[in-house]
Amino acid sequence: MSLARDVTSVTDGGCVGLVRGGALGDFVLPLPLIDALRNVVPSARLVLVGEPSTTRLAGAADRVAAEGGDWARMFTPDGPSQALTRRFADCHLLVACLPGGPESAPSHYLRNLRSLCNQVLIGDPRPESGQTYHMTHRLLEPLRGADDLTVEPRPVIPLPSHPRSEASGLVILHPGSGGRSKCWPAERFLNVLQWLQQQAVPTGILWGPAEQARREEFPPELVSSARLLSPDSAWQLAQQLAGARLYIGNDSGPGHVAAAVNCPTLSLFGPTEARLWRPVGARVLQAPDGDMENLASSTVIDAVADMLSA
Repeated sequence: MSLARDVTSVTDGGCVGLVRGGALGDFVLPLPLIDALRNVVPSARLVLVGEPSTTRLAGAADRVAAEGGDWARMFTPDGPSQALTRRFADCHLLVACLPGGPESAPSHYLRNLRSLCNQVLIGDPRPESGQTYHMTHRLLEPLRGADDLTVEPRPVIPLPSHPRSEASGLVILHPGSGGRSKCWPAERFLNVLQWLQQQAVPTGILWGPAEQARREEFPPELVSSARLLSPDSAWQLAQQLAGARLYIGNDSGPGHVAAAVNCPTLSLFGPTEARLWRPVGARVLQAPDGDMENLASSTVIDAVADMLSA
């Protein structure tokens, strides 16, 4: 990977860091950026600022919680605490993903970032107007620009092993998502589940807090006729999906995790533009006119049958 800026002339040791908040999928997509950071100074330790349960997906690193604690002071004129200053005292390079770029960040937050590290690069985790390339390229722009777009960098979650779990060998359906407009009608997930059961395919339903909070929206048979999987962390989710036979779900964070652990993945996209946001390596079905109501059960079942036969 060729770097677009002179960030390779730093000495050995010290640390390099990434600041990236957001939900589960928001952290999986920057994994190629994290790999690139590791390559800048291979001997440096990596510091990740974000949600601790999701930053674990990047493997070995020091972690700083982005919500509350010492990092909350970064958004105030008080500046970083002494403890945070000590943690970044030997920082060679700090990349911060800020929605809207530096123009949208509070001036004191930028000033505080630069007080932690002399070399701060700002990236925008949102697509630019007219963008046609995948967001993994966009997230890499602080280090190398978007000049090489022939191959999409693939996020990889570095699991130490693939132990057997309750999800091993299952086809996993995930009927939820962070936004209702992204959700395929639950009755059609039930159609897919019933078809799978007719084929004697072992199945499971990924069932997290978001699904539980909206339980009344799902057909009772969807919950009662398949094994419920409720991992207690992003790391456990990754381990379960690594052993699954196939993952079928809406545009959501678990779909990105599934693809990043090399689980065959079928992602159902509605209003979101799949060419920008799809899980890299996944098979995608984009709903006609961006409306999930327009995606037929038969279309999804045909894709599932094809993937199972492969």
